[in-house]
Amino acid sequence: MLTMRTAQIQAMTRLRFYDRLNRFVAENGRRDDWTTWMADRPRVQALWDPVWPQACVHSEHDCALFLTLLAIRAFEGTPVDDPADLLGQVAAREVAFKNYIADRGYLYFTAFDYPHGESDEGLDDV
Repeated sequence: MLTMRTAQIQAMTRLRFYDRLNRFVAENGRRDDWTTWMADRPRVQALWDPVWPQACVHSEHDCALFLTLLAIRAFEGTPVDDPADLLGQVAAREVAFKNYIADRGYLYFTAFDYPHGESDEGLDDV
């Protein structure tokens, strides 16, 4: 009989989430320089691992938005001084964070809500 320890299950969950987020970036990213940077999984995992225990208790959407923003800031050379503070702001500042990501051309504003979209066209008509 196969027996898995809690730590093994937690590690599998973490790595599976990272894999899904990396594929999301590869499929939806709009900047080749950033998607290439994100493809370096050991670098990205080293960035995300320290904050994972706090991030994983949030919704999948908020966790993905937070980890993506953390990666973008590292890519830009402006790492986040206090990731816990940033994480605490995700729900309240979701629109501002998505604007930051979209305005810099990383992902469309709607990417976290409607992956595989080809633009944000028509949002003003809603």
